[in-house]
Amino acid sequence: KKSYKWLWITISILVVLLLAGCGFCGWAFSQFFTPIVQSETDVINTANNYYGALQNQDYAGAYQYLAPQGSIQGMTQATFAQHAQSADDQYGTVRSYTIGTVSPVTNPTTGLDFSSSTALINVTRIHQSYNVLLTLQKSGNDWKIVDFDKI
Repeated sequence: KKSYKWLWITISILVVLLLAGCGFCGWAFSQFFTPIVQSETDVINTANNYYGALQNQDYAGAYQYLAPQGSIQGMTQATFAQHAQSADDQYGTVRSYTIGTVSPVTNPTTGLDFSSSTALINVTRIHQSYNVLLTLQKSGNDWKIVDFDKI
């Protein structure tokens, strides 16, 4: 009677190598996508906190999510509060907001930049609904809004 011992050893080795390969691929996949998902989550949290503060008319709290770069360069907390109060007076207070598309910024020379993202926000006020495009940038461990087209 012929022994199939070497066949079973070979099959066992192949199965172990296959499982190890699958484990490595899973690890590599998570190493690549975890920072992307975490960045998107952090951007969403920052946008939620910013609009939550605006909804509560906490202009000083909302201002804390801004970074003095881009089109908001030089905007003081008092100036920001004036603009936010003016928007509340003109269009009514923020009733709700929905975070839509969040996308990393694409740099023409280097490709995707995961330290900078845009978020499209649908804002509903008492007298008007509109979309806002926020540009956010990672600053240390935090994300800050560096540009917006409306409050």
